[in-house]
Amino acid sequence: MVEVKGAIFSMQSYKALGPHGFQPNFFKTYWHIVGNDVWKMVSDALASGSIDPNLAETMMVPIPKVDIPQSFKDLRPTNLCNVLLNIISKVIVSHIRPFLNDFIGPFHSSFIPNRGTSDNVVIVQEIVHHMHTKKGKK
Repeated sequence: MVEVKGAIFSMQSYKALGPHGFQPNFFKTYWHIVGNDVWKMVSDALASGSIDPNLAETMMVPIPKVDIPQSFKDLRPTNLCNVLLNIISKVIVSHIRPFLNDFIGPFHSSFIPNRGTSDNVVIVQEIVHHMHTKKGKK
């Protein structure tokens, strides 16, 4: 129960709505009413290894990159996931986080704290510089 409550309370309260229409703030505000049901849903999902397929529904929404979009290239697609699915994901991640370094290689940046995309950019720049140096010597 503590993990599930921690997962929901760690979310931004007014994140975009998922398909069910509830923001994290709803679950925070009414935790005293819905908390046991949410905990049971998460607990059942973890125990069975499956979820209600409706929880996996996602809405793809185009977000404008510019003030007045003129074409599709002016839009960035984003997926709005169900808050309940995000809770399950956060609980699973909290369980596997201590083991991620053992499973994810040193050149993969996703999911690892203190590793970001910018690290990959630096590595690529070093490789390209090294290749140019070798080519120049030949």
